[in-house]
Amino acid sequence: MVALVAIQGVALAGNDRPITIAQLPTQAQQFINMYFEGVEVSYAKVDSDLFFKEYDVIFVNGDKIEFDHNGKWVDVKSRTKLPDGIVPSAIVNYVEKQHKGLMIKGIERSRRYYEVELSNGLDIKFNMKYAVIGYDD
Repeated sequence: MVALVAIQGVALAGNDRPITIAQLPTQAQQFINMYFEGVEVSYAKVDSDLFFKEYDVIFVNGDKIEFDHNGKWVDVKSRTKLPDGIVPSAIVNYVEKQHKGLMIKGIERSRRYYEVELSNGLDIKFNMKYAVIGYDD
């Protein structure tokens, strides 16, 4: 019986399927309406297996958003500048002060940190209190 469960788990891993925006969790739909209103969606998909579910939305302009199973954003990438309001203000203030003239093109959030990508390719990692904990180029 244990071998059968393992085989079924492998068969279900990486189960991507296309969905509509209306099939996203409510929180994800609200996020899109707030920050990407009027931007045409290229496609949306859900990736699910036995243990997790995540959602990806790709826009025609190349912007991308990844949401967790509840519809909370995990990763947001833009080909230009992220819409105002997505990045916490303490991080925006730090970037404006320390990296004048650069834009924040992406942000990733985990339980322990935020990581932003600047327009020059530099990545800055912040803890949950918005203190810098690392740089990566």
